[in-house]
Amino acid sequence: MNDLKELASTLQDKQVYMRVFFRIEAGYIWGQGMPVNKTEEFEAEVKGKLTALGFAEEQNDLKPYGSSPTMVRGAERLYCHPMDLSGHIKKESLKEITSALQNAKTFKVYMIDPIYDFVIFNPKELRRELDKRWEDLKKATLESYHPGRGKNMTSKYYFFHKVSVPSMPRFLFDDLFAADQLRREIHFALIEFQKKVLDELIREGFIVTSKSEKGDLLYRTATKKEIAAFQKQKSAQAAGSLSDAKDKENEPLYDLTGPVF
Repeated sequence: MNDLKELASTLQDKQVYMRVFFRIEAGYIWGQGMPVNKTEEFEAEVKGKLTALGFAEEQNDLKPYGSSPTMVRGAERLYCHPMDLSGHIKKESLKEITSALQNAKTFKVYMIDPIYDFVIFNPKELRRELDKRWEDLKKATLESYHPGRGKNMTSKYYFFHKVSVPSMPRFLFDDLFAADQLRREIHFALIEFQKKVLDELIREGFIVTSKSEKGDLLYRTATKKEIAAFQKQKSAQAAGSLSDAKDKENEPLYDLTGPVF
């Protein structure tokens, strides 16, 4: 926690956030749901309590999390389902929100379930932190695209996917379908950086590529045999380039075989 506080103090946002679930009882039965009138009453009350704290309902036609309302206040957001209010809030907001949800008529908070703490990077800050962990990300990428063992391992490839880095501090999760611009920007910044890492590993011969039937690029960590062959070919190319350079050094400055004027 202290490390995250120290890191947050260097960021534009300055806050430590928490991923949290407010577990509630509102009469919802899993697999059956809840009567429409009770759902409307619940949503009206929970929206009213959060609106009083400065939250507003997010307008997102994609509804990536479901049909229940999502309430936002700056970077804080809570998805308000009648089984739990889930999302991320500032750590310092926990007491305020907990107090506001007490004594509700349509639901009761029976447990607060904190999952983890994290910070929010802007894209520039994210790239800075990823730069510090370039080698860690290369190692994690090789592990993530490793085909395992067995005689068919060289035929196993993977589509591009995001790779987590163990040494990276937790940060706001990226989301291509989020309504807020920041999370989409974080998504593209992360994808861009990880593709740069993949490109370097390909140039170094540690990742090999193929294509799917639809033409999508596929990736796989190279075998020891493939890496050795790549390095041998690279050495041969380098030796050939050096030989060509020496031949050019021995060429005469002027061509004296033709007519002299």
